[in-house]
Order: sequence, then structure tokens, then C-alpha cells
Amino acid sequence: MSRIAVLISGEYRKFDVTRPTMTFLNEENVDVYISTWDKTIFSNKRINLNVAEDVTEERIIKDLGRPATIKIDSHRLIEVDPKYNSKMIDRWLTGFNLIKSSNIKYDYVIVMRPDLIFDKNAPPSLDRISRYSEIPK
Repeated sequence: MSRIAVLISGEYRKFDVTRPTMTFLNEENVDVYISTWDKTIFSNKRINLNVAEDVTEERIIKDLGRPATIKIDSHRLIEVDPKYNSKMIDRWLTGFNLIKSSNIKYDYVIVMRPDLIFDKNAPPSLDRISRYSEIPK
């Protein structure tokens, strides 16, 4: 059985709603890493929506329903690498550093956003992951 790290990175958004569709996170061979910020913000000027919610480790563990390695940084103190100038890349790099510092050898690393919804009638199966030795042309 392959050992898999799943990195959930980015703004937390409505992970409590999307998590039940992520049944693959319940598998024994999956370790979960989360890289996010301490606030998640929903805003839409057209409908006058502006909501900011706190994101805590307790909230994440409750929503996830299992242990995970979690890194929460202040949404105000994000130091973005000027080479990439992207908050999302910052979360990826932070998450990959969590995985690297675990010293666990993984066969696969899956990177995903917290707000992805999967089809409950056809949930993804991690036993069908393919490894590419070269990029297809």
C-alpha cells in the first residue's frame, strides 16, 4: 500500500461543508497536512457580503475529524516570496516544508484546496494514482 501525504493549502473557506465529500482522507495510508491562515474572508460587493471568520487548530481538527499536521499563519503577516508574488504559492511552500520536516517518506503527495467538493456518488480512490516517469507530450 502506498503512503500518501495530502496537503490542503490556501484559504480555509467552507472546509466544514466540503470535508464530508473527501472520503479518501479517512484512509489509513493518508497523512493530512494543512497550511492556511488565521482568518477566512467571504466578500462580494454586489450582494454587500463581507464576513471574516477565525480559523483555529481546534476548528480544523473538528472539521477534519482526524489528526493532522497544521500550520496557521497570520493573514496580515504573510511574507510572500517576491519571485512568485503569490499567497497560494506561499501556502504550498509552507505545506511542503511541513511534509519535508516530518521525515516521512511518501510515495505520493497530493496538493488540494480546502474548498474542493467531490462527487459523493463517485468518490475518488487513491489506489488508482498513476506515477509518470516523464511528462506526456
